[in-house]
Amino acid sequence: VLGARLFYLVQFDRPLCQVIFLTGSGLVFYGGFIGGLLALLVYARVFALPLRPLLDLAAPFVALGEAITRIGCLCNGCCWGAPTRLPWGIHFPRYSFPWHQQVNDGRIWADTSHSLPVHPTQLYMTLGLMVLFVALLLLLRQNVTKGRVFCGYLIGYGVLRGVVESFRGDSAHDLLGMTVSQVISISLILVGIVLAFVFRKVPCLALDSAAGTTKQNLNPVERKLS
Repeated sequence: VLGARLFYLVQFDRPLCQVIFLTGSGLVFYGGFIGGLLALLVYARVFALPLRPLLDLAAPFVALGEAITRIGCLCNGCCWGAPTRLPWGIHFPRYSFPWHQQVNDGRIWADTSHSLPVHPTQLYMTLGLMVLFVALLLLLRQNVTKGRVFCGYLIGYGVLRGVVESFRGDSAHDLLGMTVSQVISISLILVGIVLAFVFRKVPCLALDSAAGTTKQNLNPVERKLS
């Protein structure tokens, strides 16, 4: 949560002292993802656990967790989509975030009871993440190289987020016609591809090797992670 809050403050140039205000809106997924990843790295290091299996186990449930939080985004009215004429476009009520944006842009009058129909980008993310969750679970059950499930998450999420961002109405396309999240999504895809090749060629990361040397000291539950 702190990572998500910090990322929001940096991205939107807000005072860092506001990091303590965790209620309401003002959280960015990528910040939470980075913070959670760092916490997992520290956890694996402290308890001498193999890193790649931990990443593989966490990946599907990160997708599931965000799929659920996107329902909260829909209820809150944040992360909204651009106006659309498609039949599944949704209206947000007066004083919602999309309504305010459309009033400020001169698209609707201030006495309008609801916004113009917009892409339900929150639901796009939820549906896509549920598909990714199932795919990663199936991949986890197969005998694949350790770390490949995590790589699949990076690539799959990067593609999904990059596509959905093109339908968002709340993000500025200031970086070569792309949003900040789209740039990060491309980076995730590239990192996932590179790591997939590295994990295939390199038997163990240094952290995994260190964990292996202490495996005999682990309890049965911890041994199953390797």
